[in-house]
Order: sequence, then structure tokens, then C-alpha cells
Amino acid sequence: MDIEIATNDLGKMSWYEAVGYCNANIGWRLPTKVEMNWIYKNYFKKGLGNFSNTYYWTIDELSSQYAWSQNFDTGVLHYYTKMHRNKIRLIKNK
Repeated sequence: MDIEIATNDLGKMSWYEAVGYCNANIGWRLPTKVEMNWIYKNYFKKGLGNFSNTYYWTIDELSSQYAWSQNFDTGVLHYYTKMHRNKIRLIKNK
């Protein structure tokens, strides 16, 4: 994938807060489900990127109330209410 991954997490935020942060920081964005799963397999599983064994938000929505997140402990995609606080790791296109 032709993306740049931020070097650090932004901490835990609701999905709404994360989207708002991205809107204020042009160029950076939340990864899609596909991109986040790729990051999990190609960075986290290889010990790269300083990721945590926790959930990370993606930009993909399930509905108006739920969005998808990647579990970096098990590798499974889950959906949570958008008010739930998950970790954030932004990316940008190269």
C-alpha cells in the first residue's frame, strides 16, 4: 500500500472526535478497514510501528451509530458505537 503511517497514536477518542481531528489536519485521515487490517498484518504482527494490543478506529461506518475498529490483540474487525473511545492512528496517501 502506498500510505504513510503516523509514528504515534493520538490516544483514545470517540469516532466523531477522530473524524473531527482529521478534518482539522488536512492530509491525515483514519484508515479504511482494508488499510487497517493491512497495517495490522504488515506492521503490528512484525513488531513494527509501536502499536498497542487494543482497538483502533477505521473510517468505515456500519450505520449512523456504529463504525468499524480493528482489534490489534486478536486481528478481528469489530464494530462499536461511535461514542466508544478507541485508539487512533492516522495515515496519509504518499
